[in-house]
Amino acid sequence: MQRRSFLAASVGAVGSLAGCSGILGSSDGSSDTSSPADVSRALVQALIDGDVAAANDLLHPDSPDGEVEQSNAESFQSVDASIEDVAVASQEGSTATVNVVISAETEDGESGTVTFPFEVRKHDGDWLVYEDLRATGSPPRAPSVQWESTERTDADGSVTAVTFTHGGGDTIQSGSLSARVGESTAPAPEGTDVTAGTTLVVPTEGRGNSMTSSTTVYLTWSDPDGDQSQDLGAHTLSSPTVGTLGETLWFDS
Repeated sequence: MQRRSFLAASVGAVGSLAGCSGILGSSDGSSDTSSPADVSRALVQALIDGDVAAANDLLHPDSPDGEVEQSNAESFQSVDASIEDVAVASQEGSTATVNVVISAETEDGESGTVTFPFEVRKHDGDWLVYEDLRATGSPPRAPSVQWESTERTDADGSVTAVTFTHGGGDTIQSGSLSARVGESTAPAPEGTDVTAGTTLVVPTEGRGNSMTSSTTVYLTWSDPDGDQSQDLGAHTLSSPTVGTLGETLWFDS
């Protein structure tokens, strides 16, 4: 059997998050397998914690991949990694797609996020992680990019904008990007190649502290040729914003 890379992605300047290959093992029947989101979160958290045995217990026995090894979990130990968000992108019957957003920070303060899309399937009544869709190229096929996010504030300390800087990886057509806060979205202008070093600004508009601290701003990619979409990055506000999400994004000069 040809071995593929499981969790095959990195967070650029903050170092490699994973390089696992394989899937064997079965569920122990814990609550971690009660839903697609729960099992996806539990698998990634086990790798962050360095618990390879727990990770393998959450993998589907029929997956085409091989077993997670200790060296794969050690990749997570080189950075301060944490789970930013877990969202079910689609679910039909006993199969679901789940996006897990991971943030990581190095000792010198560099940070970034990366999204892992998982296919999750039911086995003997439990949800188990079947496949890392990024490794296979199966949909959703989002670009592989490392993002660094920051905040801009006014004299009162209120957030006036959130920025996402392309830290390395695939080139993205700007028209496929947008920002999302709750149910509100703001598109990026079209016609620009987003490459390493490009900074996308997510502004706020209006008056008042309309977006509270702990609000999460997502950078989202949408397939221009289909109906697939995926959150590429996420930034949680440390302070309230001035106004609400602006109508359009713009690029820093």
